[in-house]
Amino acid sequence: MAETHPCSKCGQPATVHLTQINDGQVAKIHFCEKCAAESGTTAVSLSSFASMITGLQPLRPEGPVCPACGFKENDFKQTSRLGCPVCYETFSQELHPLLKHIQRAAKHKGKAPAGRSNLAVLNDALEDARTRMRNAIETEAYEDAARWRDEIRHLEEKLQASEKDQAVKC
Repeated sequence: MAETHPCSKCGQPATVHLTQINDGQVAKIHFCEKCAAESGTTAVSLSSFASMITGLQPLRPEGPVCPACGFKENDFKQTSRLGCPVCYETFSQELHPLLKHIQRAAKHKGKAPAGRSNLAVLNDALEDARTRMRNAIETEAYEDAARWRDEIRHLEEKLQASEKDQAVKC
């Protein structure tokens, strides 16, 4: 028999269950139907529910409107989708912190195409290491910052060597 959980808000038996994993830490939240409805957790508004749980502020209903498709900020909040490519520019201020929170970066770093140059790979690794060092300093994790500083020096040396090798080949 399945384990029953009380609602995180009112203590009634929960029917909606949310599991969130951040940095290996698992957080489970449970809601009864009534509290889920009050929180706006429906199939089309899971983004607002996730925003409530993660502490993100909901998007402003009076926000911008896409000039190309007429999509409103509230439409994005309800559907978790954008209407057209122009929406990405229109809602960039709202999307940037949301993407950074969800993906830990606002810049997409997918798979690299085959044959990508070693210089590009090293430059990306160097940029990532610098970002991680800045984050470590901001959170006062100085031992981590020192490790990232050393990694940056190592990557800079590798980058200089690769640049020299490429210059010799040309």
